[in-house]
Amino acid sequence: GAAFNDGHSGAYSGLEYEYRFSQKLGVGAFGDATFDGFDLTAIGVVLNYHPLGHWKLVGGVGLERKLSGNTDKALLRLGVAYEFPVGNGVIAPILTYDLLEDTKDVLYLGAGLGFAF
Repeated sequence: GAAFNDGHSGAYSGLEYEYRFSQKLGVGAFGDATFDGFDLTAIGVVLNYHPLGHWKLVGGVGLERKLSGNTDKALLRLGVAYEFPVGNGVIAPILTYDLLEDTKDVLYLGAGLGFAF
């Protein structure tokens, strides 16, 4: 995917796990790495809400670490995705926004692959 912060852009990749309690509610964990001069990693936990059809709303908390300075910042993650069913999984364009404690927020735009097991 692509990350945008303070007038800069870069590539990112991530991994998310979700455990669904019901058709509409799940809890998960995420880990992201952002490249191209950002040199950031982020980890956290999320609550996922599936209100209608294939829509997913994401809200959570975590930590962002700037690798070059070894500094950690608290983050609040908000996001939205639309899950297209494909076989035993999904393909989902996703937009997430990390509100950081120093106000240099990060916007992520990407696509996810999900598998049910």
